[in-house]
Amino acid sequence: MRTIKLELVRHGPPHNQLLSPLTPYLALCGNHPPVEVHVPFQHHEFVYRLRQLNYDGVKESAREFEMNSMGQSISAILRQIPGLIAELNRGDGIEPIHLRLILSASELALIPFELTFSSEGMPGGGLPLLLQKEVPICLTREVRRSREGSAPTRWRQPRILFAWASFQDSQDVPHKDHLAALLESVEPWNKQQIAGASAELPVGVQVSARGVKSRALIP
Repeated sequence: MRTIKLELVRHGPPHNQLLSPLTPYLALCGNHPPVEVHVPFQHHEFVYRLRQLNYDGVKESAREFEMNSMGQSISAILRQIPGLIAELNRGDGIEPIHLRLILSASELALIPFELTFSSEGMPGGGLPLLLQKEVPICLTREVRRSREGSAPTRWRQPRILFAWASFQDSQDVPHKDHLAALLESVEPWNKQQIAGASAELPVGVQVSARGVKSRALIP
């Protein structure tokens, strides 16, 4: 798997900033020259648009329309980064790509970059970037830290939340098969001490979308 690192940074502390088209961000991608980018959102308008992506209380047609509209807006951000377009096209079209999105500004974490469409010059132009079939792309998020690999003490003991749900409880989910595969994948780590404590095994629960949020906040 080939890795592409894309960093979006700005001056100042990570907090106390709202989204605004006037705020300049610096995009760093691989060895390409840094470029200045801007987001096309005013914060209060963006928060309202985010609410339209909820499953509860929003019509499906309205949610799909906003999802497409949001994806196009995010695509407009990424197309400002020529280095990213060049890196996405550098491979052989077969090797999967791990796109590491590293953010230094807290307000950027609100943006659902996972919805972005492929811009002109990217694989699968015009299609959702993470769903197009020309090049497999997996996007992960990170927070820019002063030291590589540093983590808060409360994260030293890994925990895994395994949850499943079906749309309006209309389909059976093969959760037992997924749980078995997950247990098998973490077995090597479960046999050894991790940062002074063994990892907790996944606990499977069937929940709603709202329930996932509440359980994820359990300390």
